[in-house]
Amino acid sequence: LNRLVKHLGDEEEPMPQLASPLDSILRQVASQLKVIPNASKRFVFAFESHRCKPDTLFTREKYEPKERYVAVTQGLYKIYPCPNDDYMDALEVRFCAVNTGESVVQFETYLDYGCKEVIEYVGHAKALKDTSRLAPDQLAKIDPQAFWAAVLHLDEFLATLDKENLASIKDKWSQVVEGSNKSAKFWRESLDPKLSHAVKGDDWGM
Repeated sequence: LNRLVKHLGDEEEPMPQLASPLDSILRQVASQLKVIPNASKRFVFAFESHRCKPDTLFTREKYEPKERYVAVTQGLYKIYPCPNDDYMDALEVRFCAVNTGESVVQFETYLDYGCKEVIEYVGHAKALKDTSRLAPDQLAKIDPQAFWAAVLHLDEFLATLDKENLASIKDKWSQVVEGSNKSAKFWRESLDPKLSHAVKGDDWGM
């Protein structure tokens, strides 16, 4: 978008070459900005990441990313469709973060693109010789969205580690597997048996 704004101030500056459909979207934006005088001087573009968005209603100064990993290994988490109208295509995860003896339920909203992205993520990490990031404690710290996606699509993720001959990395996910089983057990035990099949979330893939 910086290149787009620069183009608005200089007609000889070529439009940025981007893949479709992003190219068509930016050209539509450019056509609208051209009718605004001095648009290149007045507009500043800012983006907020929505791949994994932390709780904005409650924050703690000493919140540590490793608490995601610890909560999952203990089974103290649940992933479900986000009820917020602003993020209808997103998922939300609540997890019990323990810090200095205090237990706090934290939540994050993130976008999930299915198990295919999880599979390709492993392949890209291997191709870039950066497989160390695939360890669960590291992934939870440096790429929360990818971590929650791997937890959600755990079977596919572990199968991909096998396929890519990353047995040492897969072994590090053993505690996550135990935590996933605990989470499912807690979920089943917490439900009223009179609830409908749909309310139980059996069709959520979680």
